[in-house]
Parts: sequence; structure tokens; C-alpha cells
Amino acid sequence: MGISLKAQADAFAVTPKFIFVPIWNHYAKVWGNAAFFKGLLNSVLAALLGRFMAFAIGIPAAFALNQSRVPARSAIPGRLPVSYMLPEFLFVIPMYGLFQATGLFDSVFGLALVHQTFPRPFTLWMMRAILAEVPFALCEAARLEGA
Repeated sequence: MGISLKAQADAFAVTPKFIFVPIWNHYAKVWGNAAFFKGLLNSVLAALLGRFMAFAIGIPAAFALNQSRVPARSAIPGRLPVSYMLPEFLFVIPMYGLFQATGLFDSVFGLALVHQTFPRPFTLWMMRAILAEVPFALCEAARLEGA
């Protein structure tokens, strides 16, 4: 079991104790703290908002990429996985400066923007494969009917 269930004397003992009586007071103290719930709510909200933004941008972009007839259309999907090869800290410094300048630093919306940056290429890549099954003629017929 984890160190969080041990008493302080057992947790920091020189020889580790594998058999001990679990103490649940630590969890009760954390779950009873109002600041913990505020932080948890902010984290869940930022993650959900970030995923929603990634889908809201990625799905229409994938559809447009599949349905458009531009010359660079075939080159874009091959370059999407390259974004996962770049280390994330390359994006952190420019985002920090941008968020400081726009007032998004230390806000839930700013954190949501960070959360949508990394899954968006994957969303675009996967949705492009799914939306490739929609025939171009079907979309063209819908456009002619006023959709």
C-alpha cells in the first residue's frame, strides 16, 4: 500500500514496514478541504473545456481537409504526427509570454488553451480518417440542396 496510508513514524522509518494498520485520516483531511475542491473543479473544467475546443476546431478542420481540393491537401496529414515529435517545452515559453500579455495567465481559460494545444493534431488526424468515409458527392449534393 501507499505511503499516504501510513502513520508518520511508519512512513519515514529507516526500515520500511510492509505490514501496517492503514490510517484514512489523511484522505478525510484532504477531501474536507474547500481549497482542494476548488482546485479539482478548476482542473476538471480546464480539461473538459480544452478537449471541447480541440474537438470544435479539429472536426471541422478535418472535414474541410477531406472535402477541399487544394494542392497541399495530401501533405498536411503526413506532417501532423511530427507535432508529437517536438518537445512540449518548446511551446511553453511562447505561450507564457502570450498569456502574460493577454491576461490569460493563471486563468482556467488559459489552462484550457494549453490543454487543447496538444490533442488537437491527434483529433485532426483521427477525424480525417473517419470523415474520409463520407463521399465527396454526398457533400456536394447537400451543398446543392442548401445545406
